[in-house]
Amino acid sequence: RQACRSSHGEVEYNLGKAYNHRARPGDQHRALEHLRCAWAANPRDSSTANMIAACYKAIYSKSRAAADLDEAEHWCKRAYALDKDAAPPPKKRGYERIRQRRVVWIRPGSTS
Repeated sequence: RQACRSSHGEVEYNLGKAYNHRARPGDQHRALEHLRCAWAANPRDSSTANMIAACYKAIYSKSRAAADLDEAEHWCKRAYALDKDAAPPPKKRGYERIRQRRVVWIRPGSTS
């Protein structure tokens, strides 16, 4: 496969995940083709990077080639870095006030 046929990252991710899960001979390499297309469509997706790392780990378990282990480690670190860059969860309404080591939620506009 020379280039990504689909610009739909989610479809490519699901195909890659299915091939990796099936785990027949050659399936991890097929999975990597689809996952790389998913990565090209969305290069900030940590789950795709994790799945690519899992494919290389499975390939390494059979081949014992140091290059496969290096790739698995590279993608695992990339996924971790993306998770650390994730946006913080949205804040709840209201303001936090700490009183006697407990959190009290105060409605906006309230004076107490």
